[in-house]
Amino acid sequence: MNKIEELEKQMADIAKAIEAEKNKGREEALETVRKLIKQYSISQREVKSVLLVRKPRATKGVAVKRVATKTASGKRRGRPPTKK
Repeated sequence: MNKIEELEKQMADIAKAIEAEKNKGREEALETVRKLIKQYSISQREVKSVLLVRKPRATKGVAVKRVATKTASGKRRGRPPTKK
């Protein structure tokens, strides 16, 4: 059991080291981005437009789905009209 405990402790230490390295890389990247934004006077709108991926709007040329009003035998679909 002693060997298992040692290995589990090593695994926990390695996980902590990995997490610390990820955070370090993230902090460095954020600092670089901040410096570049200040250096080139980039606005928030410009950054947002790069980050957001929007779906293109539907144009007037989009085909409309059509539903047949009559079946192949000539009968109309749906509820029959009410008689007045």
